[in-house]
Amino acid sequence: MDFIKRIYNFQSESRDRKAGFEVESDRFIGLRYIIKGDSLVIVSGKNGAFAVDLKKGKLLAQEIMEMVEYYE
Repeated sequence: MDFIKRIYNFQSESRDRKAGFEVESDRFIGLRYIIKGDSLVIVSGKNGAFAVDLKKGKLLAQEIMEMVEYYE
């Protein structure tokens, strides 16, 4: 649980990928992205956290678009 607390309380002023830095969503209230090393962590106060390797990001986005289009 300590790991989860650290993700939700993460704050960094630097843009150092090794230490990690956060970017707030321009489109969704309460959604934050954390870039740490080669990972993208998606954090939502209401819905949890999810991490993916940056190299797989486009593949994930494509799959999400396919699901949205199918189930919309």
